[in-house]
Amino acid sequence: MIQPLFILSDFTFLILRIVFGIIAARSGISVIKASRGTDANNFAKVLGAASVAFGMCVVFGFLTQLFAFLSAVLFVVSFFIKYPLDTPKLQFVKTGSADFIILFFAAALVIMSVGGGALTADKFFRIFLY
Repeated sequence: MIQPLFILSDFTFLILRIVFGIIAARSGISVIKASRGTDANNFAKVLGAASVAFGMCVVFGFLTQLFAFLSAVLFVVSFFIKYPLDTPKLQFVKTGSADFIILFFAAALVIMSVGGGALTADKFFRIFLY
């Protein structure tokens, strides 16, 4: 490991947390907008609203690991809704495609396991889940 870069690890997780949360919230907003004005399932609207709420909590670092876990569950649910097990071929390299969902699932797992990095609301308000 390159030791001088180790001091930047908190800020790399901060950047990952903010980018993940913003894109998750934007994805949820697009789901809500797409289901508005149609006979869409209310479940899609709930998933979109949950994605926005979880994304904003991750951005601000409020209970980061908990909301990253819930986001990971949300991405697994959305993956299996969009691509049921009988789907013959997955779509890749498109917005909302399988690789996007898998990448954000992996990012949620990283944030869940290591935390939000520097400047979280958890550290500011001294909120600890363990």
